Amino acid sequence: MKQEILDDIKAILVEGEFAHQMILIEAYHEVGKIISEQDGDITKLVQECAVGVGRSERSLWYAVKLYQQYPNLNMLPEGK
Repeated sequence: MKQEILDDIKAILVEGEFAHQMILIEAYHEVGKIISEQDGDITKLVQECAVGVGRSERSLWYAVKLYQQYPNLNMLPEGK
């Protein structure tokens, strides 16, 4: 098999994995934004949301922290 084909396949897979990770980061950022912008007890809200959407409280807290640390995703450090 030609090395060129292998290199092309590897590059496609790396880019696909990066795109997948960015989509997840964007989704969690949006979740963090929604939670952060609500009035009231954020701890209770995170607990209720975790139960309601079937995710752990920890993952929702990470989403909140992501949004609070990087309100603009363009501020994220770059790299793959």
